[in-house]
Amino acid sequence: MILLEVGAPVLSAADAGRRLLLLDGNWKHVEFLRSRVVGTPMARSLPAIETAYPRRNRDGLDPQVGLASVEALYLALKVLGHDDPTLLDNYHWREEFLRRVAELKL
Repeated sequence: MILLEVGAPVLSAADAGRRLLLLDGNWKHVEFLRSRVVGTPMARSLPAIETAYPRRNRDGLDPQVGLASVEALYLALKVLGHDDPTLLDNYHWREEFLRRVAELKL
């Protein structure tokens, strides 16, 4: 399986066909969540893109390339060949994020 992880090699279409694991939580819990993953997933990161979500983190734990979970899921699936913008239908910042993704020219 593929585990989305900041700083790993970038996800590509060559990774298609593998299961995708997305850890959903805030950044202060990422180490704990990662420690609970069973097995040895293949770590991949996402293409560099800025989140559309207005971030507020007093602790400074969010990496600059951190995305909202729904953004990460949409972008990962798009890279893997499953472009489904309906995943973002109820996401308040949908249009802005889709605009940013379009600028990536995937």
